[in-house]
Amino acid sequence: MPVKIRQYLKIWQLSVMLLLISCSPTRHLSEGQYLVDGNRIIFVDEETEDIDPISKQEKSRLTPELMALSIQQPNKKFLFIFRPRLAFYNAVSSPGKEEKRLKKGKTEPGKFSTWIRDKVGEAPVLLDSGLAVSSQDRMRIFMVNQGYFNAEVYGGYQITGKKKAGLEYTVTAGSRYFFNNYIPEIEDTILAELVKRDLHLTHIKKGEPYTTDALKLEQERISNALNNQGYFSFARKYVNFEIDTSGADLAKDVYLIIKNEESESAHRTYQIGEVTFNINYANSGLKRKRIEADTLRNLYLFYSRHDIRPDIIARSIFYQPDSTFKKDDYQKTVSRLSDLGIFRFVNIKYKPLMVSETEGYIDTEIVAELRKRQSGKIELETNTDARDRIGTFVNFSYTNRNILRRADRLQINVSNGVEFRFNNVVRDGQRDQRLNTLNFIVNGRLYFPSIFPKTNKGIEKTGYKPVEFSRSTFINTSYNLQQRLGFFAFAINTFSIGYGYDIRGKRTRHEFQPFNLSFIKPREQSFNANFEQFLQQNPIFALSYRQQFIMAQEYIFSYSSQSVLIGNVKSFFYYRGVLNTAGNLVYGLQSLIRDQRPAEGFTALGVPYASFTKIDNDFRYYFNFRNNSALVFRAFIGTGIPYGNSNIMPFIKQYAAGGPQSMRGWNYRQLGPGSADTSVTTPDLNTGDLQLEGNIEFRFSLSNIFKAALFTDIGNVWLMRADSSLPNANFEFRRLGQDLAWSAGFGFRLDFGLFVIRLDHSYKIYNPNGRPGSRWVTQYPGFEAVNLPESEGGPKDNIWQRRKSWSQRYANFVIGIGYPF
Repeated sequence: MPVKIRQYLKIWQLSVMLLLISCSPTRHLSEGQYLVDGNRIIFVDEETEDIDPISKQEKSRLTPELMALSIQQPNKKFLFIFRPRLAFYNAVSSPGKEEKRLKKGKTEPGKFSTWIRDKVGEAPVLLDSGLAVSSQDRMRIFMVNQGYFNAEVYGGYQITGKKKAGLEYTVTAGSRYFFNNYIPEIEDTILAELVKRDLHLTHIKKGEPYTTDALKLEQERISNALNNQGYFSFARKYVNFEIDTSGADLAKDVYLIIKNEESESAHRTYQIGEVTFNINYANSGLKRKRIEADTLRNLYLFYSRHDIRPDIIARSIFYQPDSTFKKDDYQKTVSRLSDLGIFRFVNIKYKPLMVSETEGYIDTEIVAELRKRQSGKIELETNTDARDRIGTFVNFSYTNRNILRRADRLQINVSNGVEFRFNNVVRDGQRDQRLNTLNFIVNGRLYFPSIFPKTNKGIEKTGYKPVEFSRSTFINTSYNLQQRLGFFAFAINTFSIGYGYDIRGKRTRHEFQPFNLSFIKPREQSFNANFEQFLQQNPIFALSYRQQFIMAQEYIFSYSSQSVLIGNVKSFFYYRGVLNTAGNLVYGLQSLIRDQRPAEGFTALGVPYASFTKIDNDFRYYFNFRNNSALVFRAFIGTGIPYGNSNIMPFIKQYAAGGPQSMRGWNYRQLGPGSADTSVTTPDLNTGDLQLEGNIEFRFSLSNIFKAALFTDIGNVWLMRADSSLPNANFEFRRLGQDLAWSAGFGFRLDFGLFVIRLDHSYKIYNPNGRPGSRWVTQYPGFEAVNLPESEGGPKDNIWQRRKSWSQRYANFVIGIGYPF
């Protein structure tokens, strides 16, 4: 390494050290004040005081739970080193700042300083012995609730540095108790029979460790089960447990106690009485002169025909007069009416009526308020790879939520985008024009909240019965113009139309399109000489740029094990599979009629058509932690196989790697295929028939809005068939190791709840499309790899210019909307 570079690095390291010293989080603390530097849990044996009495697995489970119960949590760190929020707080709240304000006659900081202090900053967490005592009491109660009835916790602290102290909690766990026999003692014989019938679903299982969480879950289970069997007034408070703590045995019997309550309605069963539905016009700004009444399924519906048809309402209400009351009908009805998309809110009121000592009826009133039927919005999107391109998209969207008065939804989106180049030097010193790409997209989609088509007689035969999960039909049409300008110039028109079904379950979703027709029409007169020459040199690739039909069928299946419970941080699995076929039926019929396939392939209405099968598999696992952090694993396997009437996949159906959602060390369509040397081919046209990709991302919070992530991506795209013009572009198992690209980086996210702005900066670690022997970035000797003489077009002998040149080669910056997966 040259002497100048070593000197610059030493200056850089010294500057960082001075910055860290100047930002010391304790320099503003008074004498006797200590910054809480962490929490430590120590498990000891009650007698020997030096033997850990619990297993390592149990210790690893209890330690984070106990640490979270400490009232004094240390200030949050970034990258496990810095405390940026505390630094911001100290910057505006230091004694020196306060003295300056007092001299100016100000008692409070300005609005901006107040915002920095209260929103961005975080006050120092100082050692407080009184709070330590409260924390140890909380920890002891937690240990008892985990079955360690004789547990003791003692709090203390240890000076860890200048004006820093770490809190230490010593835990003597003692023996843990387990559940033994579960014995119901229920005075009401009918209740006893109902509870015992579902006793196999209990959360209290013999041989498992005692926890109060299991008892609470059992209370909730019994209460919900009885609520769904007509016991409207039954509550969790009526379910109690007694633990037999006698004897030295660690296994304890649990007695379920449900007593007869003094309240007459506590153990009374209820039937559904009168059910009415009303649309509230008072707050909607709408006025209806004529409100009509209808009776379907014995439901009394009050509505206006200008707003919605009565059968749509009836098929969204789960209450049935004269049937047994079920608590779950509330959430089902609210969800189904809300899924229609035309109501702002849904409110359900109950009015219990007693008709005898043991029975009663509940009149139910459902009130819904309409949303505005029509709405529109304009959105502006910007994306960049921070190297040589920036793109903008203007999106206009219009929604009519009830155009046919059947809770249908019409959505029209119009998007217009342009992409510019920062650096317009393409190759051999030639300059390209700044404007790179034009995109114009029009999409219209019409949704119906049922399986369509269905006649009125068909609806009547179902008895207007509700379906628990939504089912919808959609009709879709779109037009897309993609025009490339500059060194390679071409324009492609794509028209498509189709319809399909969307059927949802508790954890699954099925989307099926039995008909989807796309017509791809390139404007051959828009192909410039450079692009024509490229197609002539790549005849297989040229096939995907010809005029053709895609007559496709598509099936999408998705599954998520995520709980819908609010606040649940359990880890979950997600899978999405896509099966796409095209041209099979037409090709099969034409093959039967004609003896031999023409060299150019069969046509439909004089236009070639594509035939292929494409399968995508997207696997994800989300490890969610209680500190608002998550570790996400993702694996994607996708393959497209052209056959029959096609020798290559259509360009719009091929796979591409890179960009905000994929391999973030590369720009979109910049990576692959395989380990081919793409420096001699065109950029942005690197696609393939097969894609393998794996991603790992650790996400954590800096504040309620500011998030951060560390990530790594590995993968590539390949051709299924060998191409002599692109050696090593096809997939081979023996070459898989050298074909997989690898990048890693970090990112920041602004999470506003409804949308997320994502800024990701990624570095190439291994580039399979580089020259052999120089694909590992670490093989380049630092900045010297791009330190060319000025006479050869290299940067001057300046570390910052060399750093910029290195970053342009091996780093990529992307802006995205939403999380990548």
